[in-house]
Amino acid sequence: MTCGNRKKPDESAGLTQALEDYLLTIYQFTQTHGFVRVKDIVRARSVKAGSVSPAMRRLSELGLVEYVQREYIKLTEAGETEARKIFSRHELLSRFFHEILKMEHEESEAEACAMEHSLSETAMDRLVRFFEFLHVCPHAFLKYWERYQTCRGSHPLDHQCDRCQDAPGDTGDDAPCCSRQPATLAGLAPGRLARILKIGGTPEMRRGLLDRGILPESTVELDHFLADGALVHLDGFVCKLSLAECEAIYLS
Repeated sequence: MTCGNRKKPDESAGLTQALEDYLLTIYQFTQTHGFVRVKDIVRARSVKAGSVSPAMRRLSELGLVEYVQREYIKLTEAGETEARKIFSRHELLSRFFHEILKMEHEESEAEACAMEHSLSETAMDRLVRFFEFLHVCPHAFLKYWERYQTCRGSHPLDHQCDRCQDAPGDTGDDAPCCSRQPATLAGLAPGRLARILKIGGTPEMRRGLLDRGILPESTVELDHFLADGALVHLDGFVCKLSLAECEAIYLS
């Protein structure tokens, strides 16, 4: 995925949209290759080397990368945090366009690139809740989605699907989706893999987890517990979570 350069109407001297794109490219290249150089960014983004070096110097001034001309480029801790925040928004938007709206993969990527920089925290949270609803209780959505495909209209979703309402109180393996009590990351055994179902916690905790790339359908592995939390592997990076955060992450 490579995002093009687009201008924000209120673009300031801080982290501009173009710099965010460079930051995201560095993050993704580092995740797959372990390092990144100017020539790697030139190839990945199809830009001239003369435009990359000034951008790297600006990112260095902002404390987001460690950069010396003709040397490797490395994200700082603050840079990785900011890059993961951008990456989370891109992945969520791309999935929405591809999985829900059934757009082609390349089109989904392009649309995500166009929206990721301006997606508000509220919109991010609502989009995540939508994906959580689909995986926790898909039955009601499918009924309305079939109507949508026919008339291209929009319809309110029931609080619970018909199947869930038909069998209240059933909590076995064959129980309706809305009545099941999902496990949390706090109960996962070290070394086990699981898939994230939804993110709970306070609004502040939830936003913090989402910005760190912890999203529904992500694969998580608990490495080991710590005195004040746990160390987990999540989609290619290591993340330390508090016990409260572990209890707020529900697993399928």
